[in-house]
Amino acid sequence: MLRPIAALATLAGMIWAGVVLPTGGFAPARGLALAGLALVATGAGFKQDFVAVLGLWLLLTAFVIQHEAGWQPLLGRPAALLAFGRLSYAFYMSFAVAELLLVNLFRQRSWVPAEHKCVFAGGMFTMTLVLAMALSVIFERKKQALFEKSAAGRRRKGLLFVNKK
Repeated sequence: MLRPIAALATLAGMIWAGVVLPTGGFAPARGLALAGLALVATGAGFKQDFVAVLGLWLLLTAFVIQHEAGWQPLLGRPAALLAFGRLSYAFYMSFAVAELLLVNLFRQRSWVPAEHKCVFAGGMFTMTLVLAMALSVIFERKKQALFEKSAAGRRRKGLLFVNKK
């Protein structure tokens, strides 16, 4: 069941998108991004989740503004960021499986994750990354190729309308 605070956050995000997108060229995206980064660091440093989430919200808002305005990305286009961006959904989908596998491995060794935080965190990242890369290679790239092939055929037949800027 959706908690009331999560529902409120979702609603606020939808409203915020409606406010931000029309003002794309006027908002100081770089200032919002820097303020967001500062809030994320402050919230993480002082263990204040609300402050960190507010910082992430400002940072993502800055990214949306700069994208909608057609500006160059604030962080540039580093190859590593693009690769992780392509893996992000597979990474997200692999997290629960990696956690289940790693917790069971810890149980077999009679370890408690809270007592071995660094090992658990490193294992979670590594296992999730490996699973995400495997999912990406096995499923996502093949699906993307099939989608692009079918979209090209529909474009030739005039069945697919493409929004060109």
